[in-house]
Amino acid sequence: MKQFIIALVTLCAFQQLQAQILSGRIIDSNQEPLPFANVILQKIDSTFVTGGTTTKNGQFTLKTTDLNSCFMIASFTGYETNIIRLDNLAKRTDIGDIVLQESATSLNEVAVTASRIVSKIDRQIVLPSPMQIKSSSSGYDLLNKMMLPNVKVDMLQKSVSVVGGGAVEMRINDIKATMPQVTSLQPNDVIRVEYIDEPGVRYGDSNVQAVINFIVKRNESGVALGVNLNNALTTKFGDDNLYIKVNHKRSEFGLNYTMSYRGYKDRYVDDTQLFFGENDTYKKRTLEGISVPFKYQVHSVEASYNFTKTDKHVLNVVFRNEMYNAPKRDFSQLMIEDGQPNKTNYTAATDQSNTPVLDVYYRAILPKEQSFTANIVGTYINSNYARNYTEYEMNENIVLSDYAYSAAGEKYSVIGEAIYDKTFSSLKLNVGLKHSQSFLQNRYQGTTGDVTTKMQTANSYLYTQIQGKLAKLNYLLGMGVSRQSFNENEADFTYYTFQPSLMLSYPVI
Repeated sequence: MKQFIIALVTLCAFQQLQAQILSGRIIDSNQEPLPFANVILQKIDSTFVTGGTTTKNGQFTLKTTDLNSCFMIASFTGYETNIIRLDNLAKRTDIGDIVLQESATSLNEVAVTASRIVSKIDRQIVLPSPMQIKSSSSGYDLLNKMMLPNVKVDMLQKSVSVVGGGAVEMRINDIKATMPQVTSLQPNDVIRVEYIDEPGVRYGDSNVQAVINFIVKRNESGVALGVNLNNALTTKFGDDNLYIKVNHKRSEFGLNYTMSYRGYKDRYVDDTQLFFGENDTYKKRTLEGISVPFKYQVHSVEASYNFTKTDKHVLNVVFRNEMYNAPKRDFSQLMIEDGQPNKTNYTAATDQSNTPVLDVYYRAILPKEQSFTANIVGTYINSNYARNYTEYEMNENIVLSDYAYSAAGEKYSVIGEAIYDKTFSSLKLNVGLKHSQSFLQNRYQGTTGDVTTKMQTANSYLYTQIQGKLAKLNYLLGMGVSRQSFNENEADFTYYTFQPSLMLSYPVI
């Protein structure tokens, strides 16, 4: 009995020692959390006690039997290491925020900094240099100067793609972003850029080949107003953007207006056509462009509201409307064909559309490195297109062929997505469900008659993905299942697709 009491007392004392917990948060000088930073506890004689990494929110929790007479060492690539002495702490201690300053040492007259690319389980974290930030005028300009591998930035068209084709999805603080939103980004507000070059099965039902996520600091008060102008002096050509952001505590209100216009007096469209017949015979037709005017305008208005409670949840609501008007998309050509007299053609075309969108995004940060994200988007598209094609005898005002048609369409759609994420020490789990439902009605009128078509489509996509590391070996294992249904007038079908995925990579350097 005496031995049992001694053992019980010893066990209680051991459990009490095991209960000592140290927690806190690692942040940078802009008060932004540093994910995957290293936190180590060691004795004064440099004996290792315990260690770990911070979560995506910069938080850490360390458990040990003795928090007395220890050093806590916090480090992150590109930042100065912070060392804190710990003595006589309580059983459970939260030391609050620990600030790491960006590192930069000078060797003679050459600045030497730590690597600005940090590889994580599912992405690369790229830290823009002070020179890149200082010399950039917008988010696109900064992205162009950072020169991410396999990424092409078109500054004129404000577009981003991967080398060889394929779409790139742009995000700001994990929320899908439009071209005007990226254009209005202030480079000074960009903390880092997260680059995902292997999106995996999450984007298995789309053409997305890469994801670029701008992590941007949030101001608690103030007003930001900006104008981006890109206009030609001798030609009617312009891409202009005006935006304003108002921050109050956890809320941010935004208004963004973008206008693009083109107006050319002389537009030429050249083409060459080959018509193949029996026995590999063919006829060649050369179309030489004749000068005609061309113009269009695009107006885009966007109003947004964002509510962010750090480490808790994010709500983002955006309403945008894009109005496109092309009164003259005309072109004319001289038609030269083997064995035939020369002719001319003229195509007169107009194009108009209106596209309002409501986008609601919500993300909840859950305990134990978990998160839940939901996004629902409602869209409406109204479009009108008309085209008239005429062929004439060369040098004669005689009509040889005349064909005209127009198309008026309406499309309603709802797109929803829900995602669950869980991060472990060496791997990340994603489970998601996407669903889209749309209704389309088009009316075609032309020389041959009048036709109205109605179409309904539905697409559901369920996926799960595990991404991690074994030593230096990176792996991604996923499975996606999609169900697509289509109904047009009396025709309909449904089919299922299975999309397994396995990717392995090993750095050779």
